[in-house]
Amino acid sequence: ISIGMGKIFHPGAQSGHDDHLYSWSPEGLPYYESPDQTSQNQNKTSLWWAFEGYTGSELPDGQVASRAINVLRQLKTKESQGETRPFFLAVGFHKPHIPFYMPKKFYDLYPSASQIPLPANPDPPIDMPYVAWTGYGTLRQYDNTKNVFTGTRCRKNSEQAISKACGFPDEIAQEIRKSYYACVSYIDSLVGQVLTQLETEGFADNTIVVLTSDHGFH
Repeated sequence: ISIGMGKIFHPGAQSGHDDHLYSWSPEGLPYYESPDQTSQNQNKTSLWWAFEGYTGSELPDGQVASRAINVLRQLKTKESQGETRPFFLAVGFHKPHIPFYMPKKFYDLYPSASQIPLPANPDPPIDMPYVAWTGYGTLRQYDNTKNVFTGTRCRKNSEQAISKACGFPDEIAQEIRKSYYACVSYIDSLVGQVLTQLETEGFADNTIVVLTSDHGFH
């Protein structure tokens, strides 16, 4: 039996709108979509945000983890009732995708942004074609990042864009890196909660766990 939840496929037509009809057992639990992330997006006012007092379950990924834990409990109940089929459980977390939102306790795991190391070498490779350079357009959609640059000189398809001048200022780069690290720690804790439940239900010794990601920042 196959059960899915969260972000498994990239939303949109290219995945059959999350591929619900093709990948999940019809007799399984309904596919669980985590709540719309825009509800936590503050209308794109900030690329990063640490939520004071949040435990983690208030955010979409925390709700996905809670769903996974409940599903494992239900699978154990079904097993005790005679279910013999193995299960495939796909648990999709959104973070550390932008926006970098997390409970503040994970943000506080790291030193102040001013102490976060910057890239050792911010320059592009020698003879790199300018088309390979990124303008980080998605990172510039937010109120605290979109006005860093003006005009067109820093657009991706511009030879002028291949320069440190078209990167983020150090203080913003450090804040982005700290918030990214905090999101990774947040998701790490959620993965740990799901794996703990796997052990609690007695599934750990005969379950293969695969942790994978679609891409990362560079």
